[in-house]
Amino acid sequence: MNTTTRPTLSPLLLAVLALLSAFTPLSIDMYLPALPVIAVDLQSSPGDIQLTCRPS
Repeated sequence: MNTTTRPTLSPLLLAVLALLSAFTPLSIDMYLPALPVIAVDLQSSPGDIQLTCRPS
């Protein structure tokens, strides 16, 4: 007799997974326009700051 149960996807778990998957594109979209300001604040060249962006 097979009595295994299948896990259910609760609305809370679904919302957490959706937010986690949306976090990376959102953070990149907020980070890239700020690159010139970051370069000025850190007294660095824009090229050096671009090295901090890791392509996904």
